[in-house]
This record gives sequence, structure tokens and C-alpha cells, in this order.
Amino acid sequence: MTNKMKPHEDPVIVEQATRKMLSELSEEQVEKAALSSYAYFSGKNNDREGCALAMAKRHFLADKGDYDLAIERMIGAINFFDKINVNAMRKCFYDSDDGGPIDEMRRMIESDMSAGRLAVCGHDFSGHSIHVVFPRNKITDDPDALLRGHIYAIERCLAATENKTNGKLDKSIVAYDFSGMSHSHIISLKTFRKIGAALQDFYPERLHCTYMIDVPYFIRGFWNIFSPFLDPVTRKKVVFVNGKAEKEEIFGKVLSEENAMPFILPGGKMSSHIDMNNFLYKTPFDFLTALKNLSNNDCPNITNLKGLRLCAWKPKLVDSLLEKHRLENAHFVWDLSRMREHCKNKCNFCKIDEEAFSS
Repeated sequence: MTNKMKPHEDPVIVEQATRKMLSELSEEQVEKAALSSYAYFSGKNNDREGCALAMAKRHFLADKGDYDLAIERMIGAINFFDKINVNAMRKCFYDSDDGGPIDEMRRMIESDMSAGRLAVCGHDFSGHSIHVVFPRNKITDDPDALLRGHIYAIERCLAATENKTNGKLDKSIVAYDFSGMSHSHIISLKTFRKIGAALQDFYPERLHCTYMIDVPYFIRGFWNIFSPFLDPVTRKKVVFVNGKAEKEEIFGKVLSEENAMPFILPGGKMSSHIDMNNFLYKTPFDFLTALKNLSNNDCPNITNLKGLRLCAWKPKLVDSLLEKHRLENAHFVWDLSRMREHCKNKCNFCKIDEEAFSS
């Protein structure tokens, strides 16, 4: 006898349910659901319905086909993103509003991230970006600050995955480096539950895998106490990795040395040091690696431009242009009209005719 397929396992039912979920939302709520996609937020993807449906589908799958619970949690997630002001997070290091919410968000995120506890660095062979966490760099016990920092890093990681895979994937990897950690770095049960609940309720179906690397014995005890508060599906995605042999065995199959820090994969080529100024101010929100430091001959205002815009027009031409500024990534270019507006020196890069990109 064939087992009856569950609602969340039947593609037809999932499609019907997610469309019905959208029909019950207001136009404003549908727009906010679509904004869960950074590509939609940034204007790279104009498929409003498709981006909103993707959010509905994630909730329907996570709640195993429980329609009422799925739409309740989806609306809860929309309200949460509004409350924490995710859109301000996305643009606070590239824009300013004269002391308004964007400037205030920048001040808070800069404080939350100053110790280098969280960042986005590297990706696996499939294109899942890696959200790296260094618990030893804890600087606060404030649950709100720790949650805000995690949300910022998660949003950047998901945006980078979306960008890297052209929207084909929408999940991220989390890698914890527990080396050098002591009891004083452990967050409180209250904070753990606050962060865990937020990620489960508001970011369902967004986690590909979590790696707990070089875990000391007391953290395993901590995990045994706190893990029951996590969803069973989430718990199954947590993998403990200790020692060189295990790292080579596990990570050698999923990512290259060029896209790994040494604590993840022995011989990893990515720097273990994270320059938070580069990460926050000089790296586009949906890119993985920071720009190289600019030389004295480069435009001093290039890192202070507002309204970044990314593209992949004519890669060879872009490569040659980016070399003029010694930028690290060869597949994006700054919006030239914005550059002209903000660049005082009018360097050669800023004078390039935009018609070169239209042919």
C-alpha cells in the first residue's frame, strides 16, 4: 500500500496553498513579503509575486502543511521585519538620513558588530554563503543587540546566496569557530532562546546547515541543555566537527580552499582576520568579500558613495575598469551617475562614458 502524501510534500497542494496565503494578505503585506528577497529590495528582481510566494512557501513547508499556522507565522515574520527595520539594516552603511532611523541603525549595527563576532565569508560548491560566528568575540549580554547583530549577518548571508546563485538558492550555512572560547563567552539562556525563536519563526527553511567547529566539552553540555528548545528539523542540520581529520573529511567535500577560512578547512585561503570597516562600509550588502584597501592614487570618495547598484554587464569590460581601482570582485560596478555626483576628484573611472555599457 502506498503511503498517502502529506500536504507539504505534494507540489500541487503547496502551490495552491501558497497562492491562497497571498490572497489573504493586504497589498502592503504582499509587498513586504516580497521584500524578504534582497534582490527584490535592490531592484535586481522585479517579480513581486514570485518573491512573496517564495516566502509563503517557506512558511508552509516549515509548518508541515498546517495552513493556519503557516499564514499566522508569515504575518508574524512580516511584522517582525517591520519592527526590527530590516530595510534600514540593508542600506544603513550606504546611505544617510540626517540622524533618522537609518543613521541610528548604522550606529547600533556598528556597535553590535565592532568585535568581529559575526561576518559573511566564503561559500560552498553549490553557492550557499557562509555566515561565520566567533563566540569568543562576545562584547555584550544584551539580547536585543545580539539578536540585531545576528539578523544583520543573516540578511547579508542570504542576500549573498541569492546573488551568487541568481536566486536559485535561498539558504545559508552557519559556521561557529569555538576555538579560544571560555565560560565567560557563553550567552544566557534567555538570549539563546530569544535568538533561536526568532530564527525559527521568522527565517524558516533558510538554514542549509550549521557547523559547530572545535567545540570544547562545556559547549557540548550547553548544547544538550539548550537544543531541546530548537525545532527537531533544525537540530538535525547541526553538525559537530573537531580536529583536522574531520574537517578535511567533511568540508573537503563541500567547499574549496579558496572559499574557506583555515578554521573551517585546513589550508583555507581566506583570511582569518575580518576587517569590519571593510565588511560594513566597503562591501556591497549581497557580496561575500570586502574590497581591497584603496591606494593614495584612487578616488578617496569611492567608499562613501550612496545607493550602490550591482550589475554583470560585459564582464571583460568590467574587469578592465575595476582594475583601475584595484577592486577585488570582477563582476560588479558602481552606479556611475552616483559616482559622478559624489566624487570630488572626477577621477578617470568616474569619467567613463556610460554608453560603453549599453552596447
